[in-house]
Amino acid sequence: MQTFSQLDLFQIPSLPLAQKANLPKCSAIYFALDSNNNVLYIGKAINLFFRWRNHHRFDQLSHINRTNSVRIGWWECSPESELLTKAEKLYIKVYKPLLNNSIVPIIPKGDFSVVISKLAKNIVVLGLFKRSYGYEMKIGYAWPEHNASRKIGQLIKHCQNSFTWEKEYIQTSPVWTGTYNKSQTPQQIKLYISPCVTSGLFWDECTKASIKVLVAGVLVRAVDWRSHYSIPDEDNFLDLTELDELIG
Repeated sequence: MQTFSQLDLFQIPSLPLAQKANLPKCSAIYFALDSNNNVLYIGKAINLFFRWRNHHRFDQLSHINRTNSVRIGWWECSPESELLTKAEKLYIKVYKPLLNNSIVPIIPKGDFSVVISKLAKNIVVLGLFKRSYGYEMKIGYAWPEHNASRKIGQLIKHCQNSFTWEKEYIQTSPVWTGTYNKSQTPQQIKLYISPCVTSGLFWDECTKASIKVLVAGVLVRAVDWRSHYSIPDEDNFLDLTELDELIG
């Protein structure tokens, strides 16, 4: 077995999330990793196989897996409870996994989170704003990638239960505005989805400047265009973390 200091996440054994039924029945610290080796979640298990038979993060990780391949890595160690707890706390402190301190989302079909998860691969979130009617989340989609606008349109067609969509054009580029109808707040929440080029941002720039954040329980790319382009702060610019409180 490796010691704490010897652990290398690039070298530990791992399996794709879809193959969790093949995990060994050993005691271990486990790591949910994405395709870029970002650490999404860390946990401990006396029996790794049984721990993942019905893991409370499986649905959330499955949504991420649709656009960013997730695998489960593990470091086999003693089943002694004190040692497992010590190792788990150590690695959470070292790697700061994105999901460990977040609420486990409930993602029913047609809900806000499902829309975001369907779009996640092709978008970058530009911010959450307070408007006269309520709130607006600005989203840029890949452009001028081949057929990108058609793909976005097809995705949102399957999200009619919770949203009312309107389509318009900026020059020749399609823009969608989706009004979320299931918010607990009396004010509206809208998604404004436009080509990155119409936001003054190109896709390559967006992806290079972006960071991974949780929006409604879904892992997405986001960029703060204010700091990236030295634009003065707006009073109505809100932290994306406030969205979870808005949608309930």
